[in-house]
Amino acid sequence: PLVVQLRVLNGATAPASTTTWTVGYLGVTNYAPTDVSVQDLRTMTPQAALPVILAAGANTVGDVGLTYRTTATGAGTATNINAPATPAVQTIKATAGRLVSFSLVNTGAAARFFKVFNVAAPTLGTTAAALDVCLPVNVPVVITVEGGISFSTAITCAVTGARGLTDNTAITGNEVTGFTVHA
Repeated sequence: PLVVQLRVLNGATAPASTTTWTVGYLGVTNYAPTDVSVQDLRTMTPQAALPVILAAGANTVGDVGLTYRTTATGAGTATNINAPATPAVQTIKATAGRLVSFSLVNTGAAARFFKVFNVAAPTLGTTAAALDVCLPVNVPVVITVEGGISFSTAITCAVTGARGLTDNTAITGNEVTGFTVHA
């Protein structure tokens, strides 16, 4: 027999009729109940409760979920990447944020390099990139960082033909395509 036991406790005030309860995870296991004898029980009373003080505002107490709070839905935002022949800066996010993931493929004849900057308007060939990722030929590169990589100013990128944080080597147009996800 399969038994499902759900326990929900209302506080002093019953929830509104529009309240919903969402179960984010449900595990099913074989369970053999074991008889337990309780020797002593100390109940929680208002006098013995632990004090919890919250400041006024939108506090996220007990928030253990992984969401990207810069959006209304808590999801990341995608940006298409299609590298031009002359390396050009592409803005992923014009303000501070997190680069959560990217998926890129290089269809050119040689390796290309995806550079990510922590500035709003980098000067290619002069401004050093924060990241320089090698994109081998015809091998999709998919990188996801749980929680994202923090960029304090902006998230901008470029694709060049050589390694180096300040490289500005031209490539053939549309060799590198894909997308990034940021918050």
